[in-house]
Amino acid sequence: MKPQEPWAGSTALQALLNQISDAVLLLDRHGTLRFANGAALRLLSCEPGTLLVGLQAVIGEPAVTWLRQALAGVSAATSSVPDALLADGRRARLTWNPLDDQYGALTVLAPALATADSLSTKAPPLQAIQGELAQRVLEVFWASPY
Repeated sequence: MKPQEPWAGSTALQALLNQISDAVLLLDRHGTLRFANGAALRLLSCEPGTLLVGLQAVIGEPAVTWLRQALAGVSAATSSVPDALLADGRRARLTWNPLDDQYGALTVLAPALATADSLSTKAPPLQAIQGELAQRVLEVFWASPY
């Protein structure tokens, strides 16, 4: 652990954050990304060292403006929290948690690709696929957890 980066430099903390399914970004008070967990790297395609302005392409301008205010000490309670506008068109909820006077954690709560109500255990009929074997393969993949 580097003394000047107690949050971003902690190997144990990084290992813990990599177990979380939501995207977690650790930023310093200047708005420089110091750490991104595995979920953030997959969802946002951002790298440590990215400046706040560089996050605009991955979470949207309203989210960056809000984050700039949060870094300046404006309470999240006094400003409305915008959704992140992800590159694939989905929206994600944001939270900001100051860790100390140097670092804070931005969490991007990734939207689900499908809701429980939209899932079915029976595969939809596909007229283009002929044969019993093809239909059975489709049913197996449709009901699988991935």
